[in-house]
This record gives sequence, C-alpha cells and structure tokens, in this order.
Amino acid sequence: MALRSTTRRRLIAAASLLGLIGSAHAQATQDITVVGFFGLFQDKYTEAVIKPFEQANPDVKVNYRPVRNSAETLALLRLQRANPTVDLAILDVSVAAGANKEGLFTALDPRKVGNLADLQAWARPAGNMGAVISRDDLAIIYNTQQVKTPPTSWNDLARPEFRRKLAFPIADTRGVVLLPIFARMAGKDYKDTIDPGIAQLKTIAPNVQTWEPQPDIYTAVRSGQAAIGIGWNGRGQYTHDISNGEVAVAIPKEGSVGQLNTINLVANAPQSDAAQRFVNYALSPEAQARFAAAVFYGPTNSKVKLDPALRTRIFGTPDVEKRAIELDWDWISGQYAPWVQRIKREVIGG
Repeated sequence: MALRSTTRRRLIAAASLLGLIGSAHAQATQDITVVGFFGLFQDKYTEAVIKPFEQANPDVKVNYRPVRNSAETLALLRLQRANPTVDLAILDVSVAAGANKEGLFTALDPRKVGNLADLQAWARPAGNMGAVISRDDLAIIYNTQQVKTPPTSWNDLARPEFRRKLAFPIADTRGVVLLPIFARMAGKDYKDTIDPGIAQLKTIAPNVQTWEPQPDIYTAVRSGQAAIGIGWNGRGQYTHDISNGEVAVAIPKEGSVGQLNTINLVANAPQSDAAQRFVNYALSPEAQARFAAAVFYGPTNSKVKLDPALRTRIFGTPDVEKRAIELDWDWISGQYAPWVQRIKREVIGG
C-alpha cells in the first residue's frame, strides 16, 4: 500500500511539473497581430516571410489579419487608437504618411531593427517612422492576342487603335501616380503643377472602355473585356505567368513610379519588442529576396542580389530603372484627395 501511495505521489508531482513547464512555455510564446492586404499578397507574404520567421522564432506567433485596402486599415487603427490590439500595419506609403501625422504609429528602434541601416534611402522614412518593405511599379498591362505592337511609352495609351479598349482605373493611387509621370514628360515639376498630367489624361479618355474594370484590371485584360490598361507590375507579372502569356506587362521607357508598401509599428502596440523583431526579419536580405521572387515586388534592402532576369521583370530594363521617379510621398499625402477629385471632375466626369 505504501509503495502504491509513493508511486501515486510521484506521478502527481511529475504531472504537476509537466503542467508548470507547459504553462511556462505558453507564457513565453508571444502573439503579434499584423494587418495587411488580402488575397495574393497575404498568401505570398505568409509563405515567404511569416512562416520562415516563425520557424526561426518559435516563441513568437504571427496572426495575419487581412484587409481589402489601406483605407480599411486606417479606419481600424483609428477605431482602436485608445486600446490597440494590432501590433503592425502594412499599408500604402501615402496612407501611412497620413497615419503618422495622426499619431497612430510610433518610431522603430534602430537598435532592435538593425536592418534599417541597409535600406535604400527612399525606403527609410524620416525619424524611422515605419519602413518600406516592397516597391511595385505602375505599368501597362495588355492582352497579347489583341495588342500586336507592344506599348513602350505612356503616350501609347492614346493610340487610335485602342479606342474603347482601355481599362483605366485612375480614381485612386494609379491616377495620382500618373500625374507626376506626365508632368515630368512635359518638363514640369509635379509640386508646381499637375496640369500637364490632367491634360494628357483627357487626351487618353476617348480610348476608355471602363474606368472601373471588374473584378480587377488583370482579369479584364486577360478575359479580353479590355485590350490594354494600367495596373501594378507585380500582379501583372504574376498574371502573365498563370495565363501562359495571354497577359503581358510593359514598364514604359519614360520610367515609372513605385507604389511603396510600408510596415509600421502601432503606437502602444501590445507586443512592441516581438513586433520589431518581426520587422527586422521582414527587412532582411533573405526574406526580401524570397518575397521578390514570389510576387515580383521590388526589395528595399540594398544587400539583396536579384537574378538579372528577375530584376528586369521587377524594375524594367536598366535604362528604364534609371528613369524611375521618386516621389515625396509625405507631401503627396496632403495632395492625394484633391488630385483624385480633379481626376474625377475633369477627366472621368468631363
């Protein structure tokens, strides 16, 4: 009987010890929440960045919360301002600039995010208020069965053979980006005037088949609903591959503007230290290279070495890449809404 009692006490003690170990392990695991774009971005970012991070950091669990766009993220952050449940937010640089002005984000600590030091100059906002994780250039997307002479210039969007065949979603960042492009082509500074951009958009307008392609520009061009349109290079390159070349992409010779996606530390984030550990990993050359190869988004870490063929698909030819336009997104964030209103009123509604 005494032996059985002793054995029982030992089993209970062992079980208690295992319970304490399990409890300690559970307490050591930190959950961070990242809000970011849904769909293809979420799938590829999870595969290329989040899963490898979790494997290398088993004490941190990343919960990805998908949203449709940056405006939805901004609304969520405003709603949670007093008591945030989100640690990090991935969103468009122009929206991030506005969120910074509202005090929704806080600065990254370079001591915790060492890879900040290796970012391209344009990828590191002032005061370390977030960091750019990817660049995706505006491009011309076209159906190779309907367009026999590939476009090489932004002015090709006005070619007569494209009358009523153009998908032209410009009441958003794509239109905002085109205004500085056309201003520079006219020899003007976009900070002085966007009138040349508005004038060129009006010249292109008779070719428009739809201002709002459904469900998106890439599907509209692939299906033949439109012969040509404008969209983001990364998604265009991905569509090219899955369509067996039915869709092609051109970054025009005059150069383009990249849509910059930033990752930002939420003010009063629940798990600030673990969140910054994730940011540091996301900015590493390894993570950036994997994501670039997966979805054709340009890396921002200067130490990333891309295969020449992949680099051309992401940034265009070396000559085109040299003509890339770097915008002052902090300044543009204050012009964004008025510019979109001008496009709607003078081009779409004109």
